[in-house]
Amino acid sequence: MGKASKATKKFQNKHLKKTIDKRRVDQAAKAKAVKGRRPGASVSAEDKVEKAAPSFFEDMSVGDFMKGGFEVPEKKGKAAEEDEDEEELEDEEDEDEQDQIEADDDSEGEAFSDEDEAPEMDDPEFLKYLNDEENVEEDANAEEEDKEEVTLAMVKKWASAMEKTQSTDAARNALRAAKAALASQEDENATANFKYVINDIKVVTKLFDVVNRWVPVVLTKQLPLKQSKKGTSVVDEESATNNKSATAIIKSYGDVLQQSLSTTTGAEETIRSIAALKKVMPYMLSHRKLTKNLIASVCYIWGTSSAISAREAAFALLITESKEHSGTYEAILKAAYGQFVNSCKNTSFHTMGTINFMKNTAAMLYAVNEQQAYPIAFDAIRQLAIHLRGSLTNKTASKHAYKAVYNWQFVHSLDYWSRVVADTCDAENEATKGSQSPLRPLLYPLVQVTLGTIRLIPSVQFFPLRFYLIRSLLRISQRTGVYIPLLPLLTELLNSSVMTKPPKSSALKPLDFDYAIRANKGYLGSRVYQEGVCDQIVELVSEFFVLYCKSVAFPELAIPAVITLKRFTKRSNISKFNRQLLTLLDKIDANAKFIEQKRANIDFGPTNRDQVNNFLKDLDWQKTPLGSYVVVQRQVRAEKLAILRESQEQDANDGNESDQVELADFKDEPEQLSESEEEDEDEEME
Repeated sequence: MGKASKATKKFQNKHLKKTIDKRRVDQAAKAKAVKGRRPGASVSAEDKVEKAAPSFFEDMSVGDFMKGGFEVPEKKGKAAEEDEDEEELEDEEDEDEQDQIEADDDSEGEAFSDEDEAPEMDDPEFLKYLNDEENVEEDANAEEEDKEEVTLAMVKKWASAMEKTQSTDAARNALRAAKAALASQEDENATANFKYVINDIKVVTKLFDVVNRWVPVVLTKQLPLKQSKKGTSVVDEESATNNKSATAIIKSYGDVLQQSLSTTTGAEETIRSIAALKKVMPYMLSHRKLTKNLIASVCYIWGTSSAISAREAAFALLITESKEHSGTYEAILKAAYGQFVNSCKNTSFHTMGTINFMKNTAAMLYAVNEQQAYPIAFDAIRQLAIHLRGSLTNKTASKHAYKAVYNWQFVHSLDYWSRVVADTCDAENEATKGSQSPLRPLLYPLVQVTLGTIRLIPSVQFFPLRFYLIRSLLRISQRTGVYIPLLPLLTELLNSSVMTKPPKSSALKPLDFDYAIRANKGYLGSRVYQEGVCDQIVELVSEFFVLYCKSVAFPELAIPAVITLKRFTKRSNISKFNRQLLTLLDKIDANAKFIEQKRANIDFGPTNRDQVNNFLKDLDWQKTPLGSYVVVQRQVRAEKLAILRESQEQDANDGNESDQVELADFKDEPEQLSESEEEDEDEEME
């Protein structure tokens, strides 16, 4: 048997197995139809075709069926074929153009996309090959002979051709070699379908430098960019459609950048890939699926990279594309939120910095186009409300229903949207613009979902979750100027078992409430946990009242809290906590007298909203009696937290982190409380 042609080998690699499997299915279907036919019954040609056709699910595995969501495929008519989804059309174009860039310039290298158009099906030698298993090894050896090793000289030759003549052939060859290099990094056996082989790491580094530097130059020569009305760089659609060679290079280069961003771990290499993507992003916009995949890869770097410089570079690309190309804005917001939810599943002392970075930068993304961002934010908050409603309705039927809500992903998502709403609906910014933010209608549903989450399980074990979400609500109230009744959420804790039962002595380390939403059972009933809860109550009560320390209605606002806290101090035996509360009450009382003195000389009533809002507007809140107290307390807490974090880092580096603390082990599915504990807590909270 002679050496098979290149088109034949390509058919063997890509379509042979599928063709054989299809023929076997057809033969089995025909045999089954003939076997089940009544003797002497006549069958029309149309019936033969219909009965021989395989079922929709014969070539579908159980896993694929489950992933399909139990949707039965339907036959497509002519109208449905004409209205196929754009992404399916792009997939077909991707395959055709990918075949074009991988094919040689001669006629033997032409690509084909249909099994029925396979080359040389009538060739006797090829038909013999289908039944001769011994030729497999012979053709494998032939393929090895066709492979070509990439050297520095070849890379320099391609670079020179792209630099001097903007050669598309050199660009295609360089991209083929880059794909082979990326495939070899993932799997050594994955390079069987590639022409080039690279065995030297220096050649790989040089190759990617050449590709990232000169392929954009070739594309600029083939498809010059033009300035849009908004001043951004765009590609002329007519020239892009007619230039098939450039289109193939764009898609091939996009695949290389996507794989590079997904597999590269070094900060410098990642930053270079992001910079290269920024240059060619205008060319990628005409290919929606490719653009979506590239954005997802950049968001992956934004949410998972260990280097802050790489995360900042990824965010810079996201924010730039959001401002320059509105067509990518929706995809960026969705990909960013999806990546955030995946990244915050496992929360610990080591990952909280990255999670907070994602929250703060994501809020900046939503401020780019608030009108366009509103439906995306609405759908996400609505989904959180649906999860909460499901937990509430299933609470009596299942003891584990709360786990769908009481996990880091759900809590971080609420905090994520609190930062988005706080930044976009900032009262000062709205006053400067003279109009309210389009996202302001989301304030009420977000606050309601957060309050419902806090009250879902009023157990002492989940006091850290309550404190975490109260901080999110305080942020919203501070930035937006919306009053949220948070004081009852704090004062009702004074009647819990943590405050009423004598604590047990313990050698546990203080619980860091910033990195916990659930207390381990070892903390429950301990003096360490009691002291931590007391500190949190004092801190959050002071932070709540300092928001209104300049309000004309502060004296009236403080009356319920003063009465409740004074009653508690009279019956409480926690001496340290009592002293803290009495000090706070003194500051609140002093601030109330300060406001009464200031409003004694005013000449407007409560109905004059403008004058009420401008009351003590020029006075710094830190100069009020309560404000000065809060400033000092923040400094003291910062020093304590610094000592605690230093101890945690040292324990983590030494590998001696306490098994009882387990900051990194607060998993998404907390342990179920015992029935006796649940009954005790329900009675206490009543």
